[in-house]
Formats: sequence, structure tokens, C-alpha cells
Amino acid sequence: MHELKRIFKFELNPNLIDRPQAVAMPAGARVLDIDWQPGSPTLSIWAVVDPEAPYENRAFYLAFTGSVHPEGWRYFRTVFVGQYVYHAYVGVE
Repeated sequence: MHELKRIFKFELNPNLIDRPQAVAMPAGARVLDIDWQPGSPTLSIWAVVDPEAPYENRAFYLAFTGSVHPEGWRYFRTVFVGQYVYHAYVGVE
């Protein structure tokens, strides 16, 4: 039987700047968006996942404007949270 994929939400710590952070998500997850959900203390990642797939760590990287561009990372998007501007990167698979 074919399992339908679902959209799950995961969290990024906005205080971990200029260093990688690992997020456990089902293998093969396809990241749709990274943004701030009002009222949340974290940044959110929404991804299409197979809920039956085993979990694996995926690498993400947050940088502020003026930070050194991280080599070997794929830029995903820029997120505005009040006075802060985060540039979100996804580890190259």
C-alpha cells in the first residue's frame, strides 16, 4: 500500500548563528519553506515527508546580514523577524 506524504513542521533555533544545526526529519524530506510563525520562539521548517520513513539528521545554517557566506551550503531564503534578518541555508545532499 502506498503511504501518502504529509506536510510536517520542524524547528530551527534562531540563536544558533553562523554554525550548522541538525534537525531530525524523515529521510527524503523535501523542504517547502523556512519562516517565522508569529508568536513562536523558533523559526519553522515545513517539509513534505513520508511519515513511515526512518528519521535522519538534516543540516541547516542561519546567518545574519554581514556574516561570511557559508561555503558548501545551498541558500534557501531570507527570513525577517522584527529587527533581525536571517539568511537560511540547507546542507547540500
